Amino acid sequence: MFYINPTSCKSNVSTFENAQAELKNLSAQIEQVRNDLPMETRSSGSIDAALQSCIDNVLVCSVAMGKLGTALGVICDTYSKTEEGILGKMAKSSDYTNGENSSAAGGDSGSGESSPAPNTPFDDNGWYGGKQAGPKSATGDERDALYDIVRKYYPEMTDDEIKDYLKKLNDEGCGYVAIANSIFKEFEGKEELFEKKFGFPMVNPDTGELNYNMLVTDLYAATDNHNLHDGFWIFDSDEVNPSEDASATDGWGTTEGSRKYRAELYLKDKGIKCNIDNSIEITPENFHDYDDGSVIMRADHFTLIDEKGNTKYVEGGHAMTVTGVTEDGMLIVSSWGRKYYLDPTAEGCSYSYAYYDYTVKGK
Repeated sequence: MFYINPTSCKSNVSTFENAQAELKNLSAQIEQVRNDLPMETRSSGSIDAALQSCIDNVLVCSVAMGKLGTALGVICDTYSKTEEGILGKMAKSSDYTNGENSSAAGGDSGSGESSPAPNTPFDDNGWYGGKQAGPKSATGDERDALYDIVRKYYPEMTDDEIKDYLKKLNDEGCGYVAIANSIFKEFEGKEELFEKKFGFPMVNPDTGELNYNMLVTDLYAATDNHNLHDGFWIFDSDEVNPSEDASATDGWGTTEGSRKYRAELYLKDKGIKCNIDNSIEITPENFHDYDDGSVIMRADHFTLIDEKGNTKYVEGGHAMTVTGVTEDGMLIVSSWGRKYYLDPTAEGCSYSYAYYDYTVKGK
């Protein structure tokens, strides 16, 4: 008998999503080269037409990568549901389906009960933090649940509008994912309290993974485009800027200031206090002084290195959760649901850090 681990397989969706983003970026670079050429050069020898053809072909490949990633997600979800329907509880308790739930890993295989689902936000064997493309790629029951969350804040939205809305979340959502990662870190081992505070389970029962997509979607829909209106003294108020984003599918993103305000706005409604310091300075030597909370960094012009040594250059601003420091001074970060390493001393890079320190009451 064979077994496919759909959760691990589904984590590879991010590979296609990263390829999609890189190809889209490459297309933009080719277009910039085309635009920079003198008009007489572009018009000679059909250079302009050839460059336009390259731009179009790369964009086609980018779309294809996105479709492959979506298809892989659908296949994994279908496999999981089919297996659950055939095996029922056997799929959760047998040794061959999930070693973490076997007696060898502390489960009681004789009782038919599975071990509690892992709730660590940075799992080397699953998602390493959330990813902003997760909500737009959701299918089936999870997609319906996410649509319901959006309609809680925007009851008039159609399915097509919500689909575009989640695409916009993918475009600008790195800051919201970093905040969500910090919330999950705070609630590690507090599943019942999490559900009381947020109104949905901390762990997705279908995948055994943390409910990243629900938390990121809820945080985003509740606070995106909300800003503090600076009134006089006690007259400060929450203000929504409907024109903050470029379009229905492209967003402006967040800053350290807007992340602080929107996190506090979201958490206040749930009776959770979070002290956020946007002025801290992080070094490999002092990182562990902040272990009680979470460190979120914003970076420009930097290179990420995965565990296989592959590199990815990121030019624009990007928010990530810092999860640790290596012995040789590299930062360990969570981005797009994966673990990466980053050299904070690399030439040309710029960084800023924020510290999220939670106070959660209740049981």
